[in-house]
Amino acid sequence: MILAQAEQVVKLVDHAASMTDRWVMLALLVIILGSSFYIVRHLLTTAREQQEAHGKAMAEQQAAHAKAMADLQNTHQNFVTTLFKESVQIMAQATVTISENTLALREVKDALDDIRKSK
Repeated sequence: MILAQAEQVVKLVDHAASMTDRWVMLALLVIILGSSFYIVRHLLTTAREQQEAHGKAMAEQQAAHAKAMADLQNTHQNFVTTLFKESVQIMAQATVTISENTLALREVKDALDDIRKSK
């Protein structure tokens, strides 16, 4: 069986050797075209896969960025709200203090006026 295959290979090689260069060039052309087709197909498939992976990565990055921006906006809004509440409390305390000081100053002025009048 193996001997028969070896004889067929030898006959095929003898036949190819007896052919002109035209057949060799044609065979090389077919091999080159086939290889080129395979290489281009492989490169295009790889480029498509990389493009899809890049698209997924960009979508994930945009989603993460949007979440980070939302978190930042919430943090900023909470900070501004807290700051406003504290400012209102401080202004209310300042208003009460000013009112109390005004009353105390009126009492001191009245007491000084009474002392001047009594002299």
